[in-house]
Amino acid sequence: MSRLPVLAGLLGGVVAIAGAGYLAGTRVQSAAETAARTSPPPPSVITVPVERRVLSTEVITRGTVQFGAAREVTLPSSSLKAGSRIVTATTPSGTEVKEGDVALAISGRPVFILQGAQPAYRDLGPGTSGADVLQLEAALVRLGFDPGPVDGLYDEATGKAVERWYASAGWSAQGPSLEQIAAWRAAETDSRQGGSERLDAEESVRAARAALDGAAAKLRLAELAVKSAQSGDAAARATKTRERLAAEADVARLEGALTVALAEARAAELLLNEARDGRGAPATASELAVLEAEVGHAASLVTLSKTEIDTARATARENYLAATTEAAAKRRIAAEALRAKPPDKAASDNARAEADAAQARADAVTRTGAADEAVKLRALDAAEAQLAVVRARLADARSGRVRPASPGELAGKTAAVAAANRLVATATNDLSTARAALVTFLTPSAFNGLSVAGIELDAARLDVQSARIGLQIADRRALLAAGRPPLPAGAGAPIGFQIPADEILFFPALPLRLGAARVRVGDRVEGPVLTVSTSSLVASGAVNAADAKAIRVGAAVRIDLADLGVTADGSVTLVAESPGTQGVDSQRFYIEITPAGVPASIAGASVVLTIAITSTAGEVLAVPVAALSVGADGVSRVHVQSAAGGPRAVAVRPGLAARGLVEVAPISATLSAGDLVVVGAPPTEKRTSK
Repeated sequence: MSRLPVLAGLLGGVVAIAGAGYLAGTRVQSAAETAARTSPPPPSVITVPVERRVLSTEVITRGTVQFGAAREVTLPSSSLKAGSRIVTATTPSGTEVKEGDVALAISGRPVFILQGAQPAYRDLGPGTSGADVLQLEAALVRLGFDPGPVDGLYDEATGKAVERWYASAGWSAQGPSLEQIAAWRAAETDSRQGGSERLDAEESVRAARAALDGAAAKLRLAELAVKSAQSGDAAARATKTRERLAAEADVARLEGALTVALAEARAAELLLNEARDGRGAPATASELAVLEAEVGHAASLVTLSKTEIDTARATARENYLAATTEAAAKRRIAAEALRAKPPDKAASDNARAEADAAQARADAVTRTGAADEAVKLRALDAAEAQLAVVRARLADARSGRVRPASPGELAGKTAAVAAANRLVATATNDLSTARAALVTFLTPSAFNGLSVAGIELDAARLDVQSARIGLQIADRRALLAAGRPPLPAGAGAPIGFQIPADEILFFPALPLRLGAARVRVGDRVEGPVLTVSTSSLVASGAVNAADAKAIRVGAAVRIDLADLGVTADGSVTLVAESPGTQGVDSQRFYIEITPAGVPASIAGASVVLTIAITSTAGEVLAVPVAALSVGADGVSRVHVQSAAGGPRAVAVRPGLAARGLVEVAPISATLSAGDLVVVGAPPTEKRTSK
C-alpha cells in the first residue's frame, strides 16, 4: 500500500515537467520569426474620389450682427417760432417708425418722419418752391392727401393738403404768424402804392415820348417847309401841279368805277326781272325777234368795248411818251443852264421844276390811262356777261323752255341787286370826295413865304426842346417808382398753412429704428435729439488692406453663429475706401454685409463671416492638388485607379484652386465624379535594416 502514493507522485511530476516544456516551446521564437512578425505591410496606392462641387477662394473674418449704422439727428431752427424749444414727448428706443409717424414733440408741436433725399432746412409755406417742396408733395400723395400738381411749388392746394394731414394725425397745422400777417399787409399796401406810381410814371413816359415824337414830326415838317420856300415858286408850283394831276387821275378813276358799278347794277336788275318774268308762257315770234335784236346789240357792245380798250391803251402810251419826252428836254435845259459860264441857277431851277411837272403829268397820264383801261375792261366784262345772258334767253325762247325761278334764286338775285346798288352808292360818295379834293387845287391859295416858314421852324424847335425836358423828368420819375418793392410771393391770396423747419424730418429710406434717446421730456433742444438706424440687420467687420482690395460689393457671404446654430447667407454691401472708419482699427477696413433671413434676436451676436472672393460659375470636377502632375510636355494629368489593373493617365486642364482642391476638366479621356485618383504611390527603392 505504501508504493502507490510514490508512483502517483512520480507520474504527476512527469506530467508537470512535460506541460512546462510545451508552454516554454510555444513562447520562445527565433529572430527571423520576430523580424517577419514586426515588418510593415507591403506598400499600396493611395487614392481619393473625384468630387463635383463649387470652388471658391474666401476671406474669413469675424463680425457683429447689429441694426443698420446709427446716425444722430439734429432739428433745424424755424423762423416761425420764438423762445426756447422744450421736449414735451418722446418715442421709446427700439420703436420702428415709418412715413407719417411722429418721432417726438417739441413745445407741444409734432416732429413728423417723411421720406426724401433732401433734408429739411427751412420753413415751407405758400410761394416756396424747390426739391424739398417736391418731395413733400410726393409724401402727401403717398399718405393719401392730394396736394394738387406735384410740381415743387407750395401753393394753396399744397397748404390745404398739409392742413388735412395734420388734422388726421391729431394736430393743428401752423398758420401765419402775426408778424407775417403784418409784414405781408404792409408789403401789399406798399406794393400797390408802388404799382400805382409805376403805372403813372410809365404813362408819363409814354406821353412824354409821344409829345417828343409829335414835336419832332412838326420840326421835320417845318424844315421841309423852309426848304420848299427857299426853292422858290417854281418848285411850289411843280408840287401843286403834281398834286392836282393826281387828284384829276383819282376823279377819272372813280368816274370809271361809278360807270362800272352802274352797269353791274343794271345787269343785276335785268337778271332779277328775267327771273321774275320766267313764269310766263313761251316766247312769241315778235319776242324772239326782240331777243335776237338784244343779242346783236350786246355783241356790238362787246366789239365796241374791245375797240375802246385798244384805243385807250394807244392814247395812254402816246401821252406818256410825249410827257416823258418833254420832261427829258427840260432836264437837259436845266443841266445846260448849270454848265453855262456863269451858271444860271434860277433858270436851272425853273427848268428842273418844269421837268418835274412834266414827269408828274406823265405819271398822271399813266394812272389815268390805267384807270380808264380798268373801267373799259370792266365794261367789256359787263358787255360779255350781258351777251351771255341774252344769248341764253334767246336759246331758251327758241327751244320753248321756260323754267320758273325758285324762291332761292329770286332771293339770291334780289340780294345781288342790293349789293350792286350799295357799290353804286359807295362809288358815288368816293367820286364826290375826289371832286371836292380837286376843287381845292383849282382855287387860288396864298403862298406864306419864307418868313412864315422860318417862324414855324423856330416854334417847332422850341417844342422839341420842351418835349425832351419833359421826357427826362418822366424817366426820372419812372426810375424812382421802379425801386418800390414788388408784391410778396403769394400776393392776391391769403397766407395759408405752413410747415416749420423743425416739424419735419426727411430720410432717404424708411422705415427706421429709433436708437437710444438723446433727450428726455423737459430738456431744452440744443443739439442732437434722436439716434436712428435702419430697421434691417447688418453684419459688420474689419479686414486688412489686401483683403479689402479683393472683396467686391455684391460678393456672396456665409454667416455662421455656432453658439446659436444659425447659418445664413448674405452679400457685401459696403467696403470702406479708407482704413479706420466706423470705429475700426486704423490699419483695417470696415466692411458691411446684409444678411438674408436672420432673426432679429441675434442682434449683437458675434459671427464668422466667410466671404467669397473668386468662385466657379457652378459645380465643377475637383481633385486634391496632390493628384495633379505635370509631364515633360507641360500637360497636366491625373492618374485614375482602375479596378482591372494599374492607374491610367488622364490629361486635364486645371482651373481655380481653393482649399487644397483644384478644378480640372478632362482633355483626352473621360473623368467623372467618384473616380479614384492617385494622390500617393509606393516607393520604388528597397529599404535596408541594420
